[in-house]
Amino acid sequence: MAQGSILAPELFNIYLEEAIRSKPTLKAKYDAATAVAFADDLIIKVENEEECRRVIRELEALEDEWHLTLNKKKSVILHPTSTESVGGIACR
Repeated sequence: MAQGSILAPELFNIYLEEAIRSKPTLKAKYDAATAVAFADDLIIKVENEEECRRVIRELEALEDEWHLTLNKKKSVILHPTSTESVGGIACR
C-alpha cells in the first residue's frame, strides 16, 4: 500500500496494536491505558526505572519480529529530577 493512502493510517494502527499486544509489558500498559499511540508516536507511563528498561527492551524486540524500529535519537524520557539516560534514550 502506498504511503499517503487513505487506508494507510488505519492499517498501521491495526499493525501497531497487534505488535504491542505481542509483548507482555507493553500489552499490560496498553490495556491499562498507560500507553497511548498516535500515528507512529507512543507515550508510555512507567512507574520506575526497571519498568522503563523492560518497556524499552520490548520495544526494541519489535524490530526483529514486526519490523518496527525504536528511534532512540527522537525518543525522550520525561522525569522531574533525573538527567540520566535509560537504555540509550535521553532523560529530560
